[in-house]
Amino acid sequence: MRVLYLQLPVAEFGYDYAGADHPLAGGYMAAHALARGVEHEPLFLPPSLTSFASTPALLKHILLMEPHVVAATLYLWNVDRTISLGLALKAARAEIRLLAGGPEAAGDFDQ
Repeated sequence: MRVLYLQLPVAEFGYDYAGADHPLAGGYMAAHALARGVEHEPLFLPPSLTSFASTPALLKHILLMEPHVVAATLYLWNVDRTISLGLALKAARAEIRLLAGGPEAAGDFDQ
């Protein structure tokens, strides 16, 4: 099973902050799952894409990676874009499973 761990950076992300774009939550989740014997192939987008690519470019790249599952982090700064990307992924390939977690995945979130 191919699992893409997705964490989009702060909007208006630019060269000044490029060194701060690290998918830590996904890395921790992948390491924990592998340590517990959950067999899967962890996938990550390179920071050059997450920091600078448009949403359509990210969609195209993710579809080429052919993940079975996309596990996304939802933070204040990326929730709208991540949900938009998730909807586009499901429209393009309905069999992809989408998982989300993080502060903005709480039950009191309006969307």
